[in-house]
Amino acid sequence: MSALRTWGGAKQALRTIRLPFLLFAGTEDPNGSATDMPRVAASANDVSFFAVEGANHGGVDDAVDIVAPKVIEFIDRVEAAR
Repeated sequence: MSALRTWGGAKQALRTIRLPFLLFAGTEDPNGSATDMPRVAASANDVSFFAVEGANHGGVDDAVDIVAPKVIEFIDRVEAAR
């Protein structure tokens, strides 16, 4: 959180970092991440987002069958672009 404040928020942080990012959040996360993250991803270079349907903040960790393939696909894409 301190770093985000230093960088002026998530949008600015992602604009200054020159690495590909994969963001994901549960659609039932009470902090609104599934709504906010797509806007953040759209404002930066090479940032991808996907929502985990029905998961809350902690439930995303339990959604390995959904998250793992997306993470592997992301890593493969990044590696292929090197």
